[in-house]
Amino acid sequence: MSIGPVGSATALVSLLKAELTEGSRRRTSSNAGAETSGCSGEASQVTSSLRTQLVQVAGQVDLTDPVALKSARRRLIRTVLVSQFGADLREHSQWEAMLDSVEATLEQDSQHVSQFHALIQQLQQPD
Repeated sequence: MSIGPVGSATALVSLLKAELTEGSRRRTSSNAGAETSGCSGEASQVTSSLRTQLVQVAGQVDLTDPVALKSARRRLIRTVLVSQFGADLREHSQWEAMLDSVEATLEQDSQHVSQFHALIQQLQQPD
């Protein structure tokens, strides 16, 4: 599926999600009849794995350094997108543009900036 220029991060994420879902449907249709009872356990493992990855990224961040926070924001966005949509997303031609757009959108809103700061603090807390 080829896409033209996209004006917003939301539209790009929607297009990428549709493309990845279509590919996923094709892969899973060949496994028709397979057991689905493990799906909730698999989702739990993915969530746990994502949290572990986010804690690793956040653990290295100096909350007083704006450059470190900016770098961490991009790493966290990348980690979440890859976790949710799969590693193949990085192969998409608009991958870098999407990361740039999501990052810029989040940086423009002071509420998002403060929520991101709180997220980093929370991820740095010991369990």
